[in-house]
Amino acid sequence: KDILFIQENVLKKGLPCMGVLGNHDDIGGYDNTGIEEISGKVITLPNGIRIGGLSGSIRYKNDDAPLITDEQSVEIMDKMGECDLLITHDSVKHPEKDFAHSGLIGISNYLEKWNVPVHFYGHFHDPKDEILKNGTRSICFYGITTIEL
Repeated sequence: KDILFIQENVLKKGLPCMGVLGNHDDIGGYDNTGIEEISGKVITLPNGIRIGGLSGSIRYKNDDAPLITDEQSVEIMDKMGECDLLITHDSVKHPEKDFAHSGLIGISNYLEKWNVPVHFYGHFHDPKDEILKNGTRSICFYGITTIEL
């Protein structure tokens, strides 16, 4: 349903479209949709904005969905260059939360290292907008969200 919305409201307008997969998505879930999965990549838009991404969340269950360990998140994100906007499914590390919602250390380290101005994520299903200690604006979206840059 969400992909149909994107195809009708974004791709038909000829706009570039990218995203990351969540912990309930199938690996390869964007194949043949016109949506570019940007996990582990930094892409530069024609206006010069650099967008980085990371799919999935902390591996809290055995499943074929995009679930990774903290160590894997660090390894993936250490290979990425600098970006202006980071889009992830999971959040920064929150060790005080239950394990499935404890976030990924790779995201925390990346935001700190590159001092990324804006971070979007969605795993918590609870809209939130906060400023992290390093000054990054971290925004949690729930449901489908389109952002025009």
